[in-house]
Amino acid sequence: MKLRMAALIAACVFAPACADDLRDDDDETVPDAPGDNSGDDDSQGSDDGDGDGDESPIVTTEHGDGTYTSRVKATATDEWVYLNLEDGQVVPGDSSDWDLAFRRFAIKLNGGVSGAGDAALAMLDEGDFDAMSVAPASEYVSDEPDATDDEDDEPELAFLTLGEGWYDYNPTTHVLTAKPRVYFVRSAQGGFFKLQMLDYYDDAGTSGFPTFGWGAIAAPEEGFAAPSSSVELAQNGGIQ
Repeated sequence: MKLRMAALIAACVFAPACADDLRDDDDETVPDAPGDNSGDDDSQGSDDGDGDGDESPIVTTEHGDGTYTSRVKATATDEWVYLNLEDGQVVPGDSSDWDLAFRRFAIKLNGGVSGAGDAALAMLDEGDFDAMSVAPASEYVSDEPDATDDEDDEPELAFLTLGEGWYDYNPTTHVLTAKPRVYFVRSAQGGFFKLQMLDYYDDAGTSGFPTFGWGAIAAPEEGFAAPSSSVELAQNGGIQ
């Protein structure tokens, strides 16, 4: 893969003072959906998230074993950063050639209601990321229309609904912590990748920097099953 290489320091400082932008001043709960409007105002580039500025919004480190660690500068509340997993490149938002998009803690798939591709997501709770070499065949979901029983009008993003979301949130410290689980992403082009969320903060403790490990894996041996409704899978432990 042709990737923009840069050094990535894995240790991140979780500082409550930097994490309070997960909430509004008068609301100490994490929003039910993406669109947190109380974060810092840093922008990662043009509106389409193509990363054509002097600094790419995604910094990726290759580990030499077919896996990578990427950190996304997704601090803006009104812009998405788009990633193609097949080549590890940032792509414009008006392109169809993307798999994942990031906006603060929200992650959307190029599939379902979020895109025209076939991207889908499965999850293995507390799996061994390094040991995963073949994607599961079933229990995939994709992004879905807004549920009628919630208080927002945002789509139900698979990364935020499957297994009750990719992070835990501490309402006392307002710190967001990635859950130790392995995700499986079917790309918009039909490839398969393993992915593990690692962090939400940069080295200074600033929020809006989702960091994850990932790598290509083999397609399911039994064949790929079409995505199910996240309503059926959101409360369980993922793949059993």
